[in-house]
Amino acid sequence: MNEGGILDNILKSRWTEVVDVFRVELSNINAGEGGTNDIDVKKIHLEDGTIVPRMSPQSIMRMIRDYWEDVLELPVDISRKKQRQDELEGDLEKYIDVDLFGVMLPVSGGVDNYKTGLKKLFNADEKRLKEISSAPGAITRPGPIRSIGARGIFEYPGDYDFMTSVISTTGKESGGSMVTKEIYTNTFLLPFWIDVPRLGKWEFNGFSVEIDDNKKKKRLAYFFDALFHLGKTGNYRSPLIPKMLVVGTYLKPNVGIYDEIMRAFQVSVKDIRLVPYQDPHTGETRYRTISTGKVEFDIDLEILAEGIKFWASDIESITIGIWESYFVKSADEYTNELQAILNSKDEKTVKSKTDIAGRVVFKPISSIKEEIDKYLQQQNRVNGR
Repeated sequence: MNEGGILDNILKSRWTEVVDVFRVELSNINAGEGGTNDIDVKKIHLEDGTIVPRMSPQSIMRMIRDYWEDVLELPVDISRKKQRQDELEGDLEKYIDVDLFGVMLPVSGGVDNYKTGLKKLFNADEKRLKEISSAPGAITRPGPIRSIGARGIFEYPGDYDFMTSVISTTGKESGGSMVTKEIYTNTFLLPFWIDVPRLGKWEFNGFSVEIDDNKKKKRLAYFFDALFHLGKTGNYRSPLIPKMLVVGTYLKPNVGIYDEIMRAFQVSVKDIRLVPYQDPHTGETRYRTISTGKVEFDIDLEILAEGIKFWASDIESITIGIWESYFVKSADEYTNELQAILNSKDEKTVKSKTDIAGRVVFKPISSIKEEIDKYLQQQNRVNGR
């Protein structure tokens, strides 16, 4: 397993996968299109027709940007304060979101539409900028960090709440009107994939720029810091605090165990009982489900091990941080049991197994947060923040 911290391991790797598992309580984090008086939930249909809530990658990136800008006071190019796309500067050195999430700059209208940040970034003369600006389309930098958004584990049950809008949604009620809002309680899995060599770099049409490694590391730390503080305040928007955070570093691109984590992650409730009651209308005896226990998480290590064995030759390290009080076992117990499975005498997988057991570890999620916090505190003291 790589020595050093998570940030150093990522910067040494070719490819990194991050999977964030969080709970949502009585919320509608990412609404769909809805209507004048109906605030719905973004949903997706699974293969069997099950409908689960989802959060778009755009909404997740917006939450992260808002945390960077509003809480950490970092310069953000795609800011809510900028009303038009042609106000974007595209300055990789200045803006953390241009670096990590990418940017698209309009080209139409000639060189005057290029902001000073882009000119400074590529150090291009007016003649070269005019050549670029005459091309159709836009200057685009796809971000090295990408995501498909978050997907709920459980089916959306169709729960609603009723709220009053302070303004009329129909144009008739002078004192506002009633609004129906879909809400849910669910557990979400949110993956990110990081194309590590592209962090802090931008090559475009013969121009190139790259920031120094210290700045790359600090921006990665700000990314993880945002995950620990994800979510927004307001009606039905609870904090999205991670209960499990998986960080895998790999030798090749497009490698990851997100699918196995999706299948291996389990949510259960202890002490579920069927309680009889008499139907007041028919007099028949019916049964209702009563839960007297707490929600608990678990991981099917056999399923997880299958994915780890498949990618064994490409895995540098996998760190799985868990909030131990939510799980049925401790981090040490999961580590020992997983290593026993990976070290088992299975002739079909022995060739790909190598020393993979030593490269995968569970640890308390608090230790990951402490590592990020400690690094940022040191950096901010040095920089006087």
